[in-house]
Amino acid sequence: SDNKWRVYREIFRALKPGGRISICDIVIMKELTQEMKEDEAMIPAEYQGSSVEELEEIIRSAGFENIESDKPVSKEYEERWGRGLSVGEYIMSSAITASKPC
Repeated sequence: SDNKWRVYREIFRALKPGGRISICDIVIMKELTQEMKEDEAMIPAEYQGSSVEELEEIIRSAGFENIESDKPVSKEYEERWGRGLSVGEYIMSSAITASKPC
């Protein structure tokens, strides 16, 4: 969805108190280079431009709590930033869980 805030507000509304969500979403791990931004063929259609932190904030603003996410970047991977990474190494999948307060 291109309106993640709306999606998570609706999930929050429909979920029973104490209910939990578990999602997997495509997130950006590092700001894309200008070349990547200008080449539409390089960017997955599903990518909507959120970092893990931005997605957590969207979920929090919808009313969820106990938000947990994997941050799938190791120290070794971080050290490679800017050294010939492909767009697929800038955009990854992240698993996020949260719960609706009771």
